[in-house]
Amino acid sequence: MSDPGRWADKPDVCRFRGVRGSIVNASSIAGLGPVTGTNASYCAAKFAVLGLTHTAAAEYAKEGIRVNAVCPALTATPLMDRFLEKALPGTEEKIGSMYPVGRVAAPEEVAEAVCWLCSDACPFTTGEHLKIAGGI
Repeated sequence: MSDPGRWADKPDVCRFRGVRGSIVNASSIAGLGPVTGTNASYCAAKFAVLGLTHTAAAEYAKEGIRVNAVCPALTATPLMDRFLEKALPGTEEKIGSMYPVGRVAAPEEVAEAVCWLCSDACPFTTGEHLKIAGGI
């Protein structure tokens, strides 16, 4: 979500009032602080997603709805593949070397984090953001 204002009247959430569950918003490590090479509007949008997450978590907690966010770093997606096709040779290795684990995230790794936040394994976790960033 890059436009948290679209979530403001929360019609879909209101429809599920009385149903216990979990919402996981997609933010980014860019929402946690400045990231070189990322523009200010993207960082601001992802920061707003985190503000929305924390506020909605407090608002819906008594109704049994947990609200959290994931904050992944670069993830190997088709968009990244298209970028790398046009990039200079060695760019992929250079990007991977920025991370202590030596690579970017796989989409499945981000999905696993979302599944965990939605699961019964963390019933007391709400209003949190989970950084998925390979050690940075």
